[in-house]
Amino acid sequence: MFYVSCKLADEVEIPANEIKEEQVDEYVPPPRGKSEIKDFDPLVHLELEPEKDPNEEEDEEEEGEKEDDKAIAEPLYRKIIPNIEKYWLRMEPEETDYIEVIVRTFASGLDQIKSFERWSKHNDLTPYADALEEWDDIVGDSWEEPDSLNLDPKTWI
Repeated sequence: MFYVSCKLADEVEIPANEIKEEQVDEYVPPPRGKSEIKDFDPLVHLELEPEKDPNEEEDEEEEGEKEDDKAIAEPLYRKIIPNIEKYWLRMEPEETDYIEVIVRTFASGLDQIKSFERWSKHNDLTPYADALEEWDDIVGDSWEEPDSLNLDPKTWI
């Protein structure tokens, strides 16, 4: 009944308060560790080494100190956005457009139903209504002819 397309709108900037940080364990594959392939996150676990100047020579002692620093690993964090779909995915047509079409269609349907005329109190049928008993609820009350003889279904709904 409805056609909906989902569009990526990644040009929308995500507010900083929506970006959360989640701690990730260090990736240490077997035989040294117990990490599995599914635990590897390239955005977190891959690091770029700083460029080395070929003209500089490093001492072996300095290299040993750097390796000790790596042994004490800082906790790794990955940035996640729990509700990214609210920012980057757009439905076309949007929800408000759907609501507008449904309301308009419903109103149009009510107008079509309204074209049925009310015959029970129509002036042409007055002689027949007079023949009915006074206690009959349909004709018992006094009735003034309205501006339109069309039925209004809004009162039914």
